[in-house]
Amino acid sequence: MIEEILLLHHTHTDIGYTHEQPIVWELNRQFIEDALDQIERTADWDAPSQPIWTCEVTETLRYWLRKATIAQVERFRRAVSAGRMSACAMPYNLTPMVGTPQFIRALSALPELRQMLGLPLNVALNHDVNGLPWTMIPLMLDAGIEMVIMGINVHFGAFPLSRPLFFRWIGPDGRSIIALNGEHYGMFQRYARLSENSLDAMADGIAAYLRKLEAQRYPHTFAYLTLTHHSFWDNNPPYPAAFDLIRRWNAERRTPRIRFVAPDELLSRAKAMPLPEYAGDWTDYWNFGAGSSAHETRLAHQARAHLYAADLFSLQRAASRDGALPATTDEAYDALTLWDEHTWGAYSSVSDPDRDTTIGGWYHKAKAAYQARSLAHYVLSEQLEALAANPRHAPRIDGFIFVNPTPFPRRDYLPMTRAMLRGEHHHFSSTAHHLMEHRELLEQGKLDDVTWIGPISVPAYGYARLPLSALKSHDTPITQETEALDGAIVSGAHRLEFDPRTGAVTALIDRRTGANFVDPSSPWPMLGLVHETADADPASPYLGRDVMLQLDYSQFQEHSFCDWPARRTVEQVESARVIVQPHRAGLEVKSALPGARATRRIWLHGHRSEIAIEIVLHKDEVRTPDAIYLALPLNLPNWQAVFDTMGTPTRLDAEQLPGCCRDWVTVSGYVDVHTDRLGLTLACPDAPLVMVGDFNFGKRQLALDHSRPPLLLAWLLNNYWTTNFRVAQPGVLRFRYEIATHAGFDPVDAARVAAFARHPLMAHPSVQVRAPESGQVLQIDGAGVFAAACRRLDDGALVWLQNVTAEAHIVKLRLPQRRVYKAESCDTFGRPTGPLPVEDGSATVIVPGRGIVGVRLHDQS
Repeated sequence: MIEEILLLHHTHTDIGYTHEQPIVWELNRQFIEDALDQIERTADWDAPSQPIWTCEVTETLRYWLRKATIAQVERFRRAVSAGRMSACAMPYNLTPMVGTPQFIRALSALPELRQMLGLPLNVALNHDVNGLPWTMIPLMLDAGIEMVIMGINVHFGAFPLSRPLFFRWIGPDGRSIIALNGEHYGMFQRYARLSENSLDAMADGIAAYLRKLEAQRYPHTFAYLTLTHHSFWDNNPPYPAAFDLIRRWNAERRTPRIRFVAPDELLSRAKAMPLPEYAGDWTDYWNFGAGSSAHETRLAHQARAHLYAADLFSLQRAASRDGALPATTDEAYDALTLWDEHTWGAYSSVSDPDRDTTIGGWYHKAKAAYQARSLAHYVLSEQLEALAANPRHAPRIDGFIFVNPTPFPRRDYLPMTRAMLRGEHHHFSSTAHHLMEHRELLEQGKLDDVTWIGPISVPAYGYARLPLSALKSHDTPITQETEALDGAIVSGAHRLEFDPRTGAVTALIDRRTGANFVDPSSPWPMLGLVHETADADPASPYLGRDVMLQLDYSQFQEHSFCDWPARRTVEQVESARVIVQPHRAGLEVKSALPGARATRRIWLHGHRSEIAIEIVLHKDEVRTPDAIYLALPLNLPNWQAVFDTMGTPTRLDAEQLPGCCRDWVTVSGYVDVHTDRLGLTLACPDAPLVMVGDFNFGKRQLALDHSRPPLLLAWLLNNYWTTNFRVAQPGVLRFRYEIATHAGFDPVDAARVAAFARHPLMAHPSVQVRAPESGQVLQIDGAGVFAAACRRLDDGALVWLQNVTAEAHIVKLRLPQRRVYKAESCDTFGRPTGPLPVEDGSATVIVPGRGIVGVRLHDQS
């Protein structure tokens, strides 16, 4: 018997969906003032009927706070003290592309909000999105967040387990957080039929919902629903007409009683209940929309990598000469996290893509990615300027400093112009920052008079400073470790066989094991491109996407996917040739696909075993369903797969919540497909979407078939969403992937492959170089434990250590350029939680299996 309905009233925050982004910010500011007006208007009502307003996310609350007067803040605090105003702890409704350093910084506002406004902020809420990386669990717990509430939208999505469901969600390190898998946000106005303004209609609608709960054996005496607004579900103001109806309902003693609640009351109730436990990643469906903006997604990934590198090199002895750099770094992270907010654009993105609001909304959204990338370039360049100890101005340079922000020592080659090698570089701040663009032009082969230098060896988390005289230039093949034969390219690790006429890859052989990874029975080409579309009416309301979706919000749907008529086309090859460079040999294939022309290069290296793949697409504007994949049909029957999410290696199927997305996954760095004795790692530094098994869009698989040889698909792009995401993405799009084959999955080696792909070796001018030298800014003595995030402090540093192995490790942590005398474990905010032993400048830290531990180091430098 349901005795009462607990109602959470909020606006659903969609930055840019209903209005252009600047308007959304101002409206959300107004909503808080409107809510305070309604709280005061209803102060003499009976307690259950008094509305309580919940700020869904913290960033809109912080925006209000920046413009609020002292009197407005005091008014807010009074409402909090009266139990009428609340807020949840997430910065936004987030995509799974968020990185660990981002998430830590995005939660950093919580202590100030708790102190200034009196809010507990012990419950996180994410609505619309279909999941969250389970790596977030320990970070939320260490931020004082005890519960996470989800309100999944099944539009191109699905929810796991059942709903509503309270349970304990167990993270990768074994710790757990209370989770509430709630109904889609705003469902109270739909179930209670509030638009009819009738208590009898309310009674009929609520009775239908309670019958649904009874049929699924819902075990509690209360129901939980949320209220937004029947005529404006997203970015909505408070709903006074609903307050009046609820007051009348309660005054007539209708049942169940309806009562407004704050999220911390739900937490208190959940703590008192026995809860089932489920472990695994809450893998999201919705983020396939990131494929609608492949160029900006690549730039955002680049910004993530550069910000991590800037944070790492900030641990050097000398602080940057730019005193504002910490604030600029925060600004870059803020822009990147706004990019990772789940709203990509207007509700009319597909139904009316030429509307001014649609176009404006996309430009506002894209700005966040470009802003993050630009500022990330700036802060990294400034940290490298400090590391090189460069003056502001110099007529020449003596050499270069080469940096490696990964946890692994590396040895590699770099392209460089001969003018740079001659020291013909007038060095000042503008040219230092121009080098980021210079590196991109070198990588894209757009500069003349280029040579290759190397091999350059750089330690983990470190640098190597070399004079110009020590740099070896190469224009012809360096060794015989790579060979270009008729129909084959051979390196020390691999043999790639192909048809010389078409460039079709016929074999990918690991020479160390003798294994050929190409599935001979597959109809899809190894490392070939495949186009996918829908066999549907292009003049339909959603331009052919209608057949991909079955959605009816009036029903209690578990998902909205359907069996849709897909049409797939293999690329038509126009030319194929072999390219030889000093340290590598490659196969270049030029081809045509529906709506695109492609250039693809596959590189085998003489000095390392990874295979690099570079793809350049020239895309037409295609508004009908449009997707492109890189296919890898693998001869690995009875396979397993692991993908990393925020750095945590996660077994596909086995370590995912039942019912969450298995059709595709968003990877932070890699996916690995393997058997007990063979496997292949695919690193994805630019595009995070992959499918394992087959073309899976629309299947909503509850389990994958591991018996057949799998088709691994790197999902370059798509425009399948019917709203929110871009309808087309014309122009030049670039993608990089790296492949490593192995004789057994190792999470440490997979992390290495991903790290090297994410962070190519970088060169920065050094004005003065007396002699070759190398060093590190961070040392971690412990296999499988890496720096997930770090931050410079005036008196030391913060480092979050992540263990990618299943076993706990005792590690030594050291800042080689600084004199550490004291260390403490710390929470997500960097606040000390307990002392750690320090000996000879090294802190000893225990990092649990697949856990994250924060460490605060104090130095006397």
